[in-house]
Amino acid sequence: MASNPIQEFLASIPKRVDRGIYSVIDEAGEMAGIDRSAQKDIQNVAAEFINRNVDAGLIDERERIDSEGRSGDLFNAINHGLLAYRYGDSPIIRGMLQGKEYLQQGQEYLRGRDPRTQYIDRMNNLVGYDLVGLSEEEALQEMLNRIADTKKTMRAGGVDALIPGKHFYLNPQDY
Repeated sequence: MASNPIQEFLASIPKRVDRGIYSVIDEAGEMAGIDRSAQKDIQNVAAEFINRNVDAGLIDERERIDSEGRSGDLFNAINHGLLAYRYGDSPIIRGMLQGKEYLQQGQEYLRGRDPRTQYIDRMNNLVGYDLVGLSEEEALQEMLNRIADTKKTMRAGGVDALIPGKHFYLNPQDY
């Protein structure tokens, strides 16, 4: 049976859109000064901060970032909070960071996966924006305080009690 060029073209659209989204995200990041090395630095700082606080007994051992880079909810929260803190002093960059999450949400939808992770990432970015103006160490400590407050709030009132920009959004099944 001969192939149908129209069906082949239509079937290729999601992959082409997906590649295009990656290109837009990468180019926008480069324009904003958030290249791969800057992202890696943020990931390293977040991992070191979390592991240091696991060692101090302030964060549960399950959140430790292991040698293979496996991590829990707190890494994602701190990583997004720190990215938004470092680059969120400009309304334009804030829009770009939030837009990136919307684009990635579209990618997840096109792949048939749950796009809610990017909603969580957008909410966690809001915490970082709220901390702009503090020193980085103060911002990280405040993130740790907000994680404790988030857990307390989730236990008392569930996810619906969380306030965007004040609380991190974590996995509700864990708390």
